[in-house]
Amino acid sequence: MWGNFPEPVILADKSKEIIAVNKICREWGLTEGMNCANIDPPERHKNCLANQALATQQPAYIKSKTPDGKEFLMYWLPLDGLPDYFVHVVISPAAESHGYLRKT
Repeated sequence: MWGNFPEPVILADKSKEIIAVNKICREWGLTEGMNCANIDPPERHKNCLANQALATQQPAYIKSKTPDGKEFLMYWLPLDGLPDYFVHVVISPAAESHGYLRKT
């Protein structure tokens, strides 16, 4: 469903185990079975809202900035009828400069 979305999309469960990834994530080496909380340095996960999204069953998002000051959004989207699963996606024109979007 998210296969060709031009930014990273991860389906994960409440333990943060990755269940599925889209094409761009797979190209970066992310695979099913990995723990998304263990990808990248721990400080990159300090603003993770996965637990909040799962607890409230409501979408959660934050605005963040790349090291050069460009904004991007990160979403955690719980799935209707599957209370232990969420989709995590990054959306931004700045995503490319932050390494979240491949150049085409």
